[in-house]
Amino acid sequence: MESILKAAGLKKYYGSGDAQVRALDGVDLAVEKGEFAAVVGTSGSGKSTLLHMLGGLDRPTGGSVIVDGRDLSTLKDEELTIFRRRKIGFVGSIWSASSVMERYLGYQRALRTAGIVPREEWLLEDRDAGGHFLPLRLPEELPEAFLCSCDEAACNLMDTLRRAGVRVPEDVAVCGYGGFRFAARCTPVLTTYQVNVEQMASAAVSRLYRKIRREPMAPMIWTVPGRLVVRESTGPAER
Repeated sequence: MESILKAAGLKKYYGSGDAQVRALDGVDLAVEKGEFAAVVGTSGSGKSTLLHMLGGLDRPTGGSVIVDGRDLSTLKDEELTIFRRRKIGFVGSIWSASSVMERYLGYQRALRTAGIVPREEWLLEDRDAGGHFLPLRLPEELPEAFLCSCDEAACNLMDTLRRAGVRVPEDVAVCGYGGFRFAARCTPVLTTYQVNVEQMASAAVSRLYRKIRREPMAPMIWTVPGRLVVRESTGPAER
């Protein structure tokens, strides 16, 4: 059978000299497609270190890890990030508002640029035609992460995942959009793309004031910058 995961001569050393710790020292393993495997051992035996190596979260001192035919040692840091999170879904009813559609198209563009084809079953509708929130229906196979059209949708998703016994971010990472009041109230605290509200309001008021004065204005698209705020819902938060 074909191995979906293979490690050969895997080593991970910490420190040097007499203080050197050999957490992994020449581990070989292979997991076939459809096979279930468990890592069992006493505390301090290197279980977490092994899983970090197999998941591409850390680089080994020696040896190799091959996942689905790809040698992780040949990947750059950015490529490893893409490799770790390639199965990404979207939460938002794309026909409910133009802003949701714009965020969905951004999600599509980002994935396709990375060579990833979004899966239709990972697009979760969260509102009805009147804009009211609907109970979320989780797919049978979950992605590794969800991008949500707003922070409230992300909080609703995390509640749904928790009731289904799915851990955030250990099983599924969640990212919102907006950075408003819902982000800090979620459990775990939500990673989100934070919009510069002051600049957005200033731009809107400026345009409205000019319209009131009947000044000529050409149609335009105004891009307001923002920033990604990393918190607990996607993993360790930035310090």
